Amino acid sequence: MQPTPTTLTRALPFWASLAMVPLSIIGAHYGGLAVLLTPIGTWGLFSLLDAIIGQTRENADPATPDADLYWYRAITLIWFPVQATLLFTLIWYTGHTTHLGGLEKI
Repeated sequence: MQPTPTTLTRALPFWASLAMVPLSIIGAHYGGLAVLLTPIGTWGLFSLLDAIIGQTRENADPATPDADLYWYRAITLIWFPVQATLLFTLIWYTGHTTHLGGLEKI
């Protein structure tokens, strides 16, 4: 039986990537070891999701209508503006702050 990708709950693991945005902001604000929050958070969050939700080993039906993929499409469409905004804001922020050291600004 093919998994049905139509529900929000099936797409939520993809939306979890948005949890990295506040971790990146916290890392930039506090500096030091806080810059490791994003990579550690990524590793931990997605491993935890796999443990809780489980992994889907079956491939979804490639003939699934686009209308049934709404939640997947939505995260795909918003991810670029979110990521670009975060990236350029943090580049600006780290260049204009005095509390970060040289290695944190690289």
